[in-house]
Amino acid sequence: MARGMHEFLEKEAESPKGQIKRRLLYWGGAMEICARKQEEIRRLLRLRQECAAWEEAEGRTLGARYEKEAERIQAEIDRVLKEKEEMDRWVDQLPPEEQQMVYLRYVKGYGYDYIAMKKHMSRATCFRVLDRALENLMEMEG
Repeated sequence: MARGMHEFLEKEAESPKGQIKRRLLYWGGAMEICARKQEEIRRLLRLRQECAAWEEAEGRTLGARYEKEAERIQAEIDRVLKEKEEMDRWVDQLPPEEQQMVYLRYVKGYGYDYIAMKKHMSRATCFRVLDRALENLMEMEG
């Protein structure tokens, strides 16, 4: 039974709607992801400074590795922000009710029951509005 459910979930995740859900989850967490990456860069640059005296004494230059890694992480941050901007544009094109539902679900991370209670609607209506938003986003994606 567990194997069948696992296969179903994998298949669902690869569906067009599953892909949009994955992008929305990533979009909702983009700022947190970028903050963690920025902290990684700060840590690398601190290590670079700490190693500067040792490098000078040893006659080695390992700092380039730290800088290269920091550049790679910065490129990843830029990619995340670019994708977030694209999703921002798509979500901005949704009707206000759908925008709010997407925000509550994917940015705030609220469950359907909580959203339904906050919006004074049934859980089924909450599912329908969010499903309509996902359909609209799938059309925008192409």
